[in-house]
Amino acid sequence: MYKNKKLTDQETNDQKEETDRNSLLSQIEKFDKKKKKIEKQLRNVEKQRQRLQRDRENFQREKKEYARVKQGMDFDEERVVIYDKYIMEDLEFEVSKQEYEVGSKLLEIEKREREIQKREEQNEKRQGDEYVSEKEQIEEEKAEIERDKEEMEIPQKEFEKAKDDYFMKKNIFEDIGDIDVVYTWKGIKRDKGEEPANRYNYELQYSLRSIDKYLPWVNKIYILMNSGADLPYWIKKDYPSKIRIIDQCELFESKEYCPSDNTFAAYSVAHRIPGLANKFILLDHDFFFNQPVTRDYFYTIDDLPIIYETRLYQKTYRPGDELLDFIKEEGFPQHKYARYSHIPKPMRRDFLLRFDEKYPGYAGLIQSHLEPHNFLTEDYSMIYFEFLYQQKWMRKLNIDKAKFFQFPFSYTNNFEEQLNSIYDKLSTEDIITFNCNNNFAENNSRYLSQRAIIFDFFEKLYPNAPDYEIANPNHKKYS
Repeated sequence: MYKNKKLTDQETNDQKEETDRNSLLSQIEKFDKKKKKIEKQLRNVEKQRQRLQRDRENFQREKKEYARVKQGMDFDEERVVIYDKYIMEDLEFEVSKQEYEVGSKLLEIEKREREIQKREEQNEKRQGDEYVSEKEQIEEEKAEIERDKEEMEIPQKEFEKAKDDYFMKKNIFEDIGDIDVVYTWKGIKRDKGEEPANRYNYELQYSLRSIDKYLPWVNKIYILMNSGADLPYWIKKDYPSKIRIIDQCELFESKEYCPSDNTFAAYSVAHRIPGLANKFILLDHDFFFNQPVTRDYFYTIDDLPIIYETRLYQKTYRPGDELLDFIKEEGFPQHKYARYSHIPKPMRRDFLLRFDEKYPGYAGLIQSHLEPHNFLTEDYSMIYFEFLYQQKWMRKLNIDKAKFFQFPFSYTNNFEEQLNSIYDKLSTEDIITFNCNNNFAENNSRYLSQRAIIFDFFEKLYPNAPDYEIANPNHKKYS
């Protein structure tokens, strides 16, 4: 009877071992399936990596081509699309490479953990010194695995960041929708009594060239002008549909507000241009691009405007402002940080319409001031951006990230040397955008000399005329 009981206990132990073995085999089988799945994914990644590797030589050639383009060679939109394509493929290659490396190491760690688990189960059957020795080795290897896992945390985070960056750029590259540009420009003034600094000094012409060279993805370009102002003489009469001249007076709330020299008044009607895209970049005529700019410089992945500002404090309201009572009554947005006025302003038409609905009468009050420089609260774009910030409809970045350069507010006696120094700065430093301040000499003969120098300066930066420009226009026509 005792023998039978002992046999029964043995059978129970055998059954338990069989159950444990089956459980372990089941885990191993699941692990093997997972391993095969990961290995298949890695093989696919490797194939993709090899395919992208074959394209890298083409990509490098495109980069060299692109570098030559920046020096002033012909630059067509098709070439930009090709360049963007290789940029995306290069990013895809780097992400795939990181995925392969991180995945391989994580798979190896998981495999070692499974082996340790198996050894621990086997070691439970040992006794004495053999058990102790094996356990010590297992603990050492487990500690090593933990160290390896900690070391993998940084590569994992880098991979996740690279992957997010890739998909963000991929979404922007594939589908962001049309983006237009709107210029505010009063037109060419031929009045001999006009101050030299306020005459036409080629700014708009070369600002447009900078867009043609560095932002070929722009959809349409609108130029806001006063009624009766002369069209730019260097634009062909049959100018293409990409450029459209808009009479801003037709958009003002009252005809008596026009003609206007107030740029802020033009800001207040830009979003009312018929046919304008929902996303548009508001530019002053003396603003320029110095290197290729992609759409994500202006808008986030979810189409929110990106605003670059200083961290300098600036008063919004001054005592005696005509707008002060209006602002108090309407609970107007208040801002505390300064923003450069002559930087690109990414706008959303739908947000602007909501702003006008919330604060009716504000735009009309601005338009009623025919001359600029009345008070800070008149800056329609600045107040609008603070409204966006309150609604969490924008993203703020420090102005340093804009890589922006402001021309001096006064020029030295050696104007040509000063311009050459600025040209060298723009050519060698990582400057994306700049504003050309036109505080030229009051003396007319000196002003004309400066004007000739600034023309040569622009020609060096943007030598290639777009197809809508008249060949060799007479630039002294309105001197």
